[in-house]
Amino acid sequence: MLRIQTNRINQTIMVKTGNSIFTTIFVFVFGFLFAQKPDIQLSINKKPVEVGQTVVFTLKANIDGQIQFDFPNSFIQGGNSKSVQQSFVNNSWSVVIENAQEGIFKKEGKFTVSATIKDKGKTYKSNPIVVSVRPKSDPSKKRKYDNTEGEITKFNLKEPVFGIIEKSSAKVYEGEPLILASKVFSRVNLNMMQNYKSFSLKGAAETFDLEKSDNFSLNRENYQGSTFLTFSCGKQLVFPASSGKFIVKPFEMILQYSTGGFFDNQLRLESNATFVEVLPLPKGAPKDFIGAVGKYSLKTNLSKTSAKLGDIVSLEMIVKGTGNLHTISKPKLNLPEGISLYGDPEIKEDLDYTDEGVTGYKTFTFHLKANKGGEIDLTNLSISYFDPSIKKYVSIKGDSHTINVDGPVEVAKVQVADSNLVNQREEVLVNPSPQFQEQEPTIPHANKWIVFLLLIIGVLAALLFLSARKKSKKKDHSPVSINSIVEPITEEKPVRISTSFVEDAETYALREDFHAAYSLIHKHLPKYVMSQLKFKENESITSSLIDVMKLQNVSQNLINDYQFIIKTCEEVMYGYADKSTEWQEINFKLKSLIQNF
Repeated sequence: MLRIQTNRINQTIMVKTGNSIFTTIFVFVFGFLFAQKPDIQLSINKKPVEVGQTVVFTLKANIDGQIQFDFPNSFIQGGNSKSVQQSFVNNSWSVVIENAQEGIFKKEGKFTVSATIKDKGKTYKSNPIVVSVRPKSDPSKKRKYDNTEGEITKFNLKEPVFGIIEKSSAKVYEGEPLILASKVFSRVNLNMMQNYKSFSLKGAAETFDLEKSDNFSLNRENYQGSTFLTFSCGKQLVFPASSGKFIVKPFEMILQYSTGGFFDNQLRLESNATFVEVLPLPKGAPKDFIGAVGKYSLKTNLSKTSAKLGDIVSLEMIVKGTGNLHTISKPKLNLPEGISLYGDPEIKEDLDYTDEGVTGYKTFTFHLKANKGGEIDLTNLSISYFDPSIKKYVSIKGDSHTINVDGPVEVAKVQVADSNLVNQREEVLVNPSPQFQEQEPTIPHANKWIVFLLLIIGVLAALLFLSARKKSKKKDHSPVSINSIVEPITEEKPVRISTSFVEDAETYALREDFHAAYSLIHKHLPKYVMSQLKFKENESITSSLIDVMKLQNVSQNLINDYQFIIKTCEEVMYGYADKSTEWQEINFKLKSLIQNF
């Protein structure tokens, strides 16, 4: 009897103790919730998504309350879950509540998703997320990772957990999209992944994150008769900057797993390494090649088909497709006589970074000036790109257009001498002055000798004046034709240097004339930098250009890239080295320097 009473007393004490512990934890957790400043973050596990593809929206907050996701009508909600995480950071406790909602989009388009939490009469709103939903892809055409088999070794199959780097292809061309992702295979029950360190390429490359590195969604897969728990994370879209063999260094992470005991175990995982071979583009690229690799289309539009002499007409060239769209060059115009390029083109783009590459479109708007009357036909509007699937260059043409210009058919041309400050392919035209078209008044016969003598005296005086001026001011003048009008000398202003030398250098490189390509860059890049630093055309600097860049607070990264480019050019020009294999890296740094200067 005494033993039974003792057991009952112990049970009562255990129940009271358990209730006290639960109450303490409840008060402890929610005490921290109320003490923290509200912080709400909404995220998605993948972007962009396809129609019918499952996605998960996760709302992380340090407050608890009534949660409302603001989904579009095209989103069908599935399952949801809730969890509480507590951590000790910077000598203080923090509590985060996660609410996950999965579902699918039933139609394509761009949608904005947000969420709100109502707590104690207040409403807290999360950050909005814009989701691009694409049409459902054809499974037969879906990109597959064809190297998983070769990446898993016999040694891996003996391990409880191992990791590989998935890749879309073992060989790609320069500019062709490459997809890399971390994948883990496990024979034990995995509970958590942390301290992820991504794989990295040994070599210059552009990388774009397609998937969050903290993605931990387990699946079951069969491989060679064995069942594994697997998950993928850290997917990246990669564009190597040059040809050759690229080594992909392993990724690392810490995994928590359970073997049936009370506490979880930890292991540090380092994956296999791998490599990718990048092939150079074939020789013989067309003249209108814009550096595009993938599949593209071209559409052209004209702002108007009727204009007056001197009017500006806008020509749109819309390049649409998938590949390395973000790095393509502007189309090269082959304009007919009577129309000229007016300024630099405007560039607009709408791009998505996907498993297939960079997809979307780029619009180049060229401003053209009508310089003669009559019909002007724009028929040679074309671009070329390289298609890796057929291993060939493809040329495509846009629509032809005709501009009817109201005005005289012939105009006077001003021939511009060779100058680093003028694009030699642009045509500069001047309308004939009316004062030269009027009939000269007749001079009486008796006064002809007087007029002739005065004319000779005037010419001699002008020659003496010009000779004295030339001695006092040693300046070089560009020659002009006899039909041009002499303009008065005005104060020089800073001149904007054209960046067309970049495209010219690329053309030389495609012809494998690397010496000419590097020489052109070495000649024009310093002038471009001086123009960006607001120096006038004939103004000299007493200190080095590097010192001037530092004084004007140019970033050290840009200065380092400038020095590297100039040094490489000089090594090629003076025969110290053959830098043909490094052209892609130099071209990449050059475009980045001009874009960010």
